[in-house]
Amino acid sequence: MENILLFDGAKGIYIPQFFCQGCNPEKTNWIWDYENLSKDLLDKDSENHAKAWKTVLDTACYYDPETGEKYHLYQDGDLWAVPFS
Repeated sequence: MENILLFDGAKGIYIPQFFCQGCNPEKTNWIWDYENLSKDLLDKDSENHAKAWKTVLDTACYYDPETGEKYHLYQDGDLWAVPFS
């Protein structure tokens, strides 16, 4: 298992928007509260934007049906999917 780069840090403050658009639970194997958080993630000027993004970083997970592996998010400038240990 290795870390997977999802979005390069060059996307900066737009990473939450890219994640929201590209990792919709209805279309992918990402699990997170899209219904309640997507509005704030898509609007970087929302007063709840930072709180919504923190919630996603703390709770989102990905399930790879081919390998059975589960991943969580880690952001260090870049956004990564990191395997659970």
